[in-house]
Amino acid sequence: MNIPISKDWKALNAYKSSLTLNEKQHEIIKGTLLGDCNIRLIGKYSHLQFEQKNKDYLFHLYENFKDWTRTAPLERKQKRLEVSELKSTWKFSTISHAEI
Repeated sequence: MNIPISKDWKALNAYKSSLTLNEKQHEIIKGTLLGDCNIRLIGKYSHLQFEQKNKDYLFHLYENFKDWTRTAPLERKQKRLEVSELKSTWKFSTISHAEI
C-alpha cells in the first residue's frame, strides 16, 4: 500500500492507522538513534529523520521504512567553509505516527 500523496486527510489517516512497526524496524530505530537518526515531534506525534554519508547504507535503511515515507531519500550538499569543500549526505524522513 502506498501513502496517499494528495491532501486527502481521511485516506492519509486510514493509511497511518494500518501501519505498525515490526520487530526489525524497532531494532533499527534503537540502533540508529545512537548516531544516524533523530526523532522530531510534529504536533502530538513524532517522526524519524535518517541522515548518513554512506548512500548504500541509507538506502538499506530506507528499504526497511519505505512504507513509512512519502519521498525517496534526497542528497543534501553543504559547503564546509573551513576547508572549502562540499560535504554530501543522504537523508529521508518518516511520516509522523503514534508508534514512533
